[in-house]
Amino acid sequence: VSSSDLYEALRQAKLIEAGGKVDQETRTWDDAQGITLGMRKKDEENDYRYFPEPDLVPIVITDEKIEEVRRALPELQ
Repeated sequence: VSSSDLYEALRQAKLIEAGGKVDQETRTWDDAQGITLGMRKKDEENDYRYFPEPDLVPIVITDEKIEEVRRALPELQ
């Protein structure tokens, strides 16, 4: 886990525990200070430009396939 991921997880947890709200925003990592900084707010889901990809066919992943792949994965070190 990168420093920014760990910092941000802890920042958000502390914010929620203090009764605050985590804003939808884009943040950047300041390596010199070891903190994340807000760059811009996201007001609505539309700001993320989510839309279905029309050229991709739907895929179905069965529980059996998930188990097959899980069994084939090596143990993480």
